[in-house]
Amino acid sequence: MPKIEDVLREREKRLSPLQRKVLEYLESHEDEVYSRKTAKELAEKIGEPSKAWGVYIAMWKLERKGLISKAKVGNRGYYGCHKAIKELVSRLEGNREAA
Repeated sequence: MPKIEDVLREREKRLSPLQRKVLEYLESHEDEVYSRKTAKELAEKIGEPSKAWGVYIAMWKLERKGLISKAKVGNRGYYGCHKAIKELVSRLEGNREAA
């Protein structure tokens, strides 16, 4: 019987080099989230400054595969590792309760 880690590892093998770079960066920076407008900043951080649109598409695809998460804040979607998005949502919900 395959273990969860084995299934996820196999799934990650099918990532493009850019998707892998984005995933590794987001997983190692659990306090950062990015939107379409800030994808250029992420592209620069991973050493791909000319691929801002590709980075945004990579985040979209990674979220579709369940490897990262997305949260909507107003009319903007933010992508990040699961922990970052969980923290963002938690803080947003805390602010709503305080209001």
